[in-house]
Amino acid sequence: MTEKSSFFGGTPPPEYNQTEIAEYFKVFFTNGVFKGILNDLEIVASEPPAMTIEEKTGKSRIEGFGYYNDTQLVKNISAADPTNPRIDRAILRLDTVTNLKISCEIKEGTPAVDPVPPDLTQTASTYEILLARIYVGANATSITSDNITDERDWVKLKGKNSIDNDRISVTDTKIVNLNADKLDDYNGADFLRKAESIGNITTRDHHLLTGLGDDDHSIYYNSARHTKAVHDALAIVGICTRTFI
Repeated sequence: MTEKSSFFGGTPPPEYNQTEIAEYFKVFFTNGVFKGILNDLEIVASEPPAMTIEEKTGKSRIEGFGYYNDTQLVKNISAADPTNPRIDRAILRLDTVTNLKISCEIKEGTPAVDPVPPDLTQTASTYEILLARIYVGANATSITSDNITDERDWVKLKGKNSIDNDRISVTDTKIVNLNADKLDDYNGADFLRKAESIGNITTRDHHLLTGLGDDDHSIYYNSARHTKAVHDALAIVGICTRTFI
């Protein structure tokens, strides 16, 4: 097996293909929609209702490839069957061979007395993920919000949910409501006690926290790699709230 490394400059500049770049990002992210970016690619009914649905703005990641929609997108729904209902799906489709893109598509179901949604295609060349389920009633002339069921999965950072005390950094989290006044109320020893009450911490964390003065821990918090227990301790004492992205 050949060793490979990436990504580097040089003269002449090296070349990387789409698969190599996608594989790099695939290591970090699960497939799905990025929660909290723009409008989360939510699928909604048109106003006024029509035989259309609309995809709101947002970002997604599929098999390492990225998708970004910055304008609300209108998608047509095929005419209803006069006798039986059907279930369509709004999906994102990755095409790595023919069209070389990710696009929002409507995957049409089959009319039936008891309809079922169409299956997804998930192969090396075509990979689909869910956005929403759309119920198309018999002889329907419009789609309303009651006909739409959300089916989005959110992108997760791989490994973060399975390791309780894994190492995290400021690049892994979104810091909200940093409270500068609280930074003067706690020193490193205070954080150490809080962290030890939550979970295991590393020797490095112990040394760093013990040596911090009253005004130093903000530097540690914003730059150092530390354990989840330490990070949660900072949130508990009220310095900030934090969420994983």
